[in-house]
Order: sequence, then C-alpha cells, then structure tokens
Amino acid sequence: MILDLDDRLLEPIRVNAIVNPSISEVLVSDYIANVLGIVILDARKGLWRLSNEDRIRYSVEPSYWF
Repeated sequence: MILDLDDRLLEPIRVNAIVNPSISEVLVSDYIANVLGIVILDARKGLWRLSNEDRIRYSVEPSYWF
C-alpha cells in the first residue's frame, strides 16, 4: 500500500487485503492508519494529519469496489 498525497509520497508498506462482499467502500484499519502515521482530528468532518507534520488534511471522496 502506498499513501500518495498531493505534496508527498510515503514509503510503501505491506498490508493484507480482506474482501468482504457486504462492503463496497475501501476501509483502512486502525492498525494500518497508525503504521502510515495518520492522526484523525475529526472523523465526521474528515480532518486528519500525518503524525510528523502540522498540516491539516481533508478526506477525499470514498473509493468503491463493485
């Protein structure tokens, strides 16, 4: 998995993908968010940042797998 942002590209990490036929939206676990350094500031508003920076970021529209 690679976290590709508009202003930086983080190193790839190895993850296990689990496919649930009941869920079409791509989800990231708490564990993977932590490994990527994602700090959730406001889940409802979609505000987050990386642990090593102060820039507040906004979630993008969800990706769906059909």
